[in-house]
Amino acid sequence: MSRCSGKSIAESCRGNEAKVERAYRLIHNDKIPPEVIRASGFQHTAELTQPYEEILALDDSTALSYKHQVAEDLGKLGRTTDKSRGWWVHPTLLLDSLTTRTIGLIHQEYWLGPNNPEEINCDTHNLYSTHYHLIT
Repeated sequence: MSRCSGKSIAESCRGNEAKVERAYRLIHNDKIPPEVIRASGFQHTAELTQPYEEILALDDSTALSYKHQVAEDLGKLGRTTDKSRGWWVHPTLLLDSLTTRTIGLIHQEYWLGPNNPEEINCDTHNLYSTHYHLIT
């Protein structure tokens, strides 16, 4: 799957239903922490950087908004009057500086906003960071 970064699970598995089923079992397996799955992808991205002389690291924050049944378990995305709930995500994407071809995701922070914006404490807000360090 790491070789098909950015594609759906079905595309990554090239339509092989058995592979799709195994992928979903991996993702939903409580014995495998999500950090392990992410770290594997970051490791693969780091390996892909080897042939490039120069790479660009682009990062930006975005909100992932949900409105279905899991939304109530997620954080607020805006003002207290907003109904939007979801995650804030800050990924770092690597690109080949010559062709701007995407190499892969190398770092990601994500967090849930508090229900009340007055509850924000920069030292203790729900920030999660997952990354892989490149050593050149």
